[in-house]
Amino acid sequence: MITEVAEVAAATPQAPKAPALPQSVRPQAATPQVNLQQLKGCLVILAVLGGFAFVMHLFQRATSSSSTTPSSYTSSSTTTSSSSDTYSSPISVSADQLYREYSDNEIAADTTYKNKSVVVSGTVKSLGKDILGSPYVVLDAGFLFGVQCVFSRSDTSLARVSKGDSISVRGRVSGKMGNVVVRDCALE
Repeated sequence: MITEVAEVAAATPQAPKAPALPQSVRPQAATPQVNLQQLKGCLVILAVLGGFAFVMHLFQRATSSSSTTPSSYTSSSTTTSSSSDTYSSPISVSADQLYREYSDNEIAADTTYKNKSVVVSGTVKSLGKDILGSPYVVLDAGFLFGVQCVFSRSDTSLARVSKGDSISVRGRVSGKMGNVVVRDCALE
């Protein structure tokens, strides 16, 4: 019986086998080729453009916030009640209290302090210059952040201040951006 099956299989015509194609002619699956150098170059360009946009944003913000002149802080009989805040009558507050009020309710703190003259007292946590070259001091508020007091570029009074010093700074609150920011500052 096995011999009969073998004879039937041998007698059955089979389709001819296709000749083998050379390697270069065989169809290949389409796989995308990624050039890592080009990808890295694109990422670097995007990072540079993003950094440039960020710097321009900071520069625009700094120039728009410094557009107020010191004369806006002098007392005048023609000022309205909304702009009656003067350097002669600042709100005295500790760095701890100012930061805590902004952390608890930023909207309420803006109502109380934003664009108003303050004298902030506290311990120096750090000193430095911002990206635009303006000197600043951060007063410790017992948290990760604090109260950042920004001085004019020409002010050299921070040269005699060190970390750990207790100081009082007069300036105008501009709100919270991580730190509570006080601009147009001067040492008291």
